[in-house]
Amino acid sequence: MPLYLKYEKWPNVLLMLLYEITYKIIIAYRWIRGSRYDVTLAELLKVLLLTTRFSLGSSKIQKVTIEGIYLKFYIKRFSIPFYFPKKEYLTILYIIGENHNPISWHYYETKETPITKDDVVVDCGAGVGTFTISAAEKAKKVYAIEPFQDSLIPLKLTFRKNRRVIIIPFAVGEKPGKAYMTGDVFGTGILSSNTISPVDIKTIDQLFFEKNIKITYLKADLEGYEMQMLKGASKTIKKFKPKIAITTYHKKNDHIYICNFLKKLNPSYHFYLRGVDRRHGNPIMLHAW
Repeated sequence: MPLYLKYEKWPNVLLMLLYEITYKIIIAYRWIRGSRYDVTLAELLKVLLLTTRFSLGSSKIQKVTIEGIYLKFYIKRFSIPFYFPKKEYLTILYIIGENHNPISWHYYETKETPITKDDVVVDCGAGVGTFTISAAEKAKKVYAIEPFQDSLIPLKLTFRKNRRVIIIPFAVGEKPGKAYMTGDVFGTGILSSNTISPVDIKTIDQLFFEKNIKITYLKADLEGYEMQMLKGASKTIKKFKPKIAITTYHKKNDHIYICNFLKKLNPSYHFYLRGVDRRHGNPIMLHAW
């Protein structure tokens, strides 16, 4: 039995497979219309015909065990498992595929932006730690920033014995303040409403520049709030010029705005745009070094 069927009901699986087919049709349409970002025809066909986001995730999982309300995922080559709520099982297969399979356009490392043993990594939007666990195997230190309580609990379980990982339970933005988070275990963004318990917003400059903590790798997936985070990291980026891997698919033309912003901070930055997203035809990832 395929791993992605083990903990799910057939209606859920069929719905996700239908979504996968629709996703592939749309990105093929986007590519044909000219949203390519160096994606070759061969690469496109590989994504469309040879993989699914289910298979990208399943291929990296060694085993799954149950501990209370959580599943423990053992990823190939990593020394510790990470925890994830059982109710979100299919979704995590997408995320594992994105974070741990280089074929994925959402993969955070390239040959220009690798994580090395000397790196100090800042993981903005750490979630339950699917990228954090990979970074912690390679880097000197990882700061995992995550405000969403449903993600913080399994994140803390996963890294409770790992001294390389420091968990920072805040949102990050352009300036300090309060945020009202909404969504499921991954979160979906920040609201101005006060109907939900608030979390504190910090800036990257507060957390690192003002403490003279040199960071060398900045990763971010913030559901459309990437630019706000970068504005609050201006001094850090100017001083330390970290490698950057950041999602650009949430808002139309975000890749253009982010490239221009980073270029003003550090004219020597080089850029690589990767993938084609279904929503706006944006690239999925921007890598800078």
